[in-house]
Amino acid sequence: MKQSTHTQPLTYFIDPPYDNTAGCYYKFNSVNYSHLAAWCYSRTGQVIVCENQGASWWLDFKTLGGIKATNGKYRSGISKEVVWVNET
Repeated sequence: MKQSTHTQPLTYFIDPPYDNTAGCYYKFNSVNYSHLAAWCYSRTGQVIVCENQGASWWLDFKTLGGIKATNGKYRSGISKEVVWVNET
């Protein structure tokens, strides 16, 4: 990705496909999470990254909570979400 040339503070909200079994259901789910983590660390400004509990911890995620989700054959209707926010 091209580095931003904006002079005002930016906020990046990153919500990639989950890095676990749930992520395989996305149409496009091939992500290099190590590369994405490095990119997130390199941003100037606020960075917020969402992930699913149980995914590999490619960033130092913190528990966000159980979020209402769609029920299904293999789903409980609650998605246990985690979040990483850089310290700017």
